[in-house]
Amino acid sequence: MSMLQLTNARGETVDLNSEKLFANTPTGLGVQFTNTYSQYETYFKTTKSTVAQGQFQIYILFGDVESQAYQTFSDFAQFLAYQPLTLTYTTDSGTWYRDGRLNSLTKTEIGGSTVFATDRINESFTLEFINNWYNNKTAEYKSYDPDPNLGTYGKIYGNQIADTSTQINSQGQQNQLVNTEFSPDFSGWNIGVPNTSGKFSQTTPLSSDTSWLLSSEKFGGSNVILKTYGSGTSSINSGLIPIGGNVLSIVAIEAYSSSNYNGTVTASLRFYYYDSNQNYISYAAKDNAKIFSWTRPIFSATSPSNAAYVVVSFVTNGSVGTSSYSQPMLVFDTTVGDYVQGLEYNHMATPAYTYAYAPYYVYIEANRNTNEQSLPLLNKSQYFGLQKGSPCIITIGGSPTDTLSPSWSVIQNGSIVATDGVLVSISENQKLVVSSYPEDQYARVYNPDGSYADVSQLQDFTKTNFVQIPEGESTVLFYVDNQATVNLTFKEERLLV
Repeated sequence: MSMLQLTNARGETVDLNSEKLFANTPTGLGVQFTNTYSQYETYFKTTKSTVAQGQFQIYILFGDVESQAYQTFSDFAQFLAYQPLTLTYTTDSGTWYRDGRLNSLTKTEIGGSTVFATDRINESFTLEFINNWYNNKTAEYKSYDPDPNLGTYGKIYGNQIADTSTQINSQGQQNQLVNTEFSPDFSGWNIGVPNTSGKFSQTTPLSSDTSWLLSSEKFGGSNVILKTYGSGTSSINSGLIPIGGNVLSIVAIEAYSSSNYNGTVTASLRFYYYDSNQNYISYAAKDNAKIFSWTRPIFSATSPSNAAYVVVSFVTNGSVGTSSYSQPMLVFDTTVGDYVQGLEYNHMATPAYTYAYAPYYVYIEANRNTNEQSLPLLNKSQYFGLQKGSPCIITIGGSPTDTLSPSWSVIQNGSIVATDGVLVSISENQKLVVSSYPEDQYARVYNPDGSYADVSQLQDFTKTNFVQIPEGESTVLFYVDNQATVNLTFKEERLLV
């Protein structure tokens, strides 16, 4: 490879040190700063420093013989028409790239050069740089089967949930229920009808009631709770959920329910309301008798003006039969969008984190936080103090169960320095691509045929968005489905090479 090459926007490359294009006397490969100072006596304090836009200039002899000079010049002119252009600079210190646009290309006649007389066209070529010298660095997350002993012997940091706003669906709704996959021990749920004569009281944990079983059946990617009974009434409820004190609140529930009964059975969804002292007020119900296939009942009700808490309950009442429920969802709205996991204790990876103390690195236990993917990075960029990070392109591929509202954080020295997220659902054959390159910023969802939809308007604007990778060591944590693929490419940049 020669020292200088040019590549256009179509991917075509020309060698500037070939027989037909002989380049000489290059200038403008360095850097120039403009510094402003504040003077105090004989001292000067820097108040501002900016870097000047670089210009690369070189003289080119066109054609290896006189008769080919004009055609070679014409071919080079057509090559320059597809911009931007990328200059490849190779020395014994490595290969670096820099993008630019054409500033000027002179045109004289054979023997008419102002530099020296020749039998070929000798012209001045000037390229204006639009970014720094760079090399693209790529990191890709690859899943693995974790050592089962990690859960017992691994080093663990105490994490605290700092922000649950990432756990929302495409309509911006947060699921208020806990453990919506009913696994592995039904933590957060209770058995029995809520107290309607006094204060709400916790009842027997569901796991101790052997008549409740975790079905092997799957629906929508979620486990199913299955109830088999002979007669009587049974209920499973989620416990107290705050609904905003003495304020009228609209609540709706989404659940998948199925019943296949031999006798007379009523399956219903209920809201039990309590005041600020957890005293019972009233309840609202939607009854569904003899449901023989999976349905999606939507139940909306307005809470009493003095209600401070609500208990969500699935109730079955009958003689003989079974009842199944899956993917419950509770939102503060009159409509319900697509299902999203609630605040499960076993899905702690979805929200953002703060750490109990500031570790100098991030340690991930794969078999505990299965939805958290970690990419350690080393950025050797040098910005002379003028820039704090390098732009990047992030690609997230979908998973068999869809990837909901992916988000990510950049952590350095125990602190979150940048965050981003997009409120979309990515199917298995789609991919989300987010570019923070200043000259081409976007967020897109690509389809298998190459078409895409711009989803920049669906970025989570509570975050910094379009993250940059800081100089030095850092870790990027992705909060995505554990079967999703993650790829990150950032520019390792230099002002001077």
